[in-house]
Amino acid sequence: NNECTIDDIIKKAATPNLNVICCGAIPPNPMELLSSDHMKELIETLEEKYDYIIFDTPPVGVVSDAVPLMKLSDGVVIVTKHNYTTYPDFSKTIETIKRADSKILGTIVNKVNLPSSQKNKYYKKYGYYN
Repeated sequence: NNECTIDDIIKKAATPNLNVICCGAIPPNPMELLSSDHMKELIETLEEKYDYIIFDTPPVGVVSDAVPLMKLSDGVVIVTKHNYTTYPDFSKTIETIKRADSKILGTIVNKVNLPSSQKNKYYKKYGYYN
């Protein structure tokens, strides 16, 4: 019997007030696991314990593992890479989210390269530099 409790799988991260559950070994049927009643029960249990639950999934266009989690979540944040994510990929992701009847909460654009002069203005504007 390989069962464990939820407290066995929750690990404290180095960041204060952040706990994580690592994926562990990749099962032969991830979609079946992610759309199972056990996953629904896990999420319900976590909702009682935590204010926010964030699932970090593979890109929607690469595998469809994120789709069952979209259906169980309050919404989706799309993460893109500047000068890398294509419009067709972005559009396809939006369509997948819509088909899952999930809500788009926002978009994060990573790897934006600002010239040094603009970085300083940006960070000062938002109070990162004193």
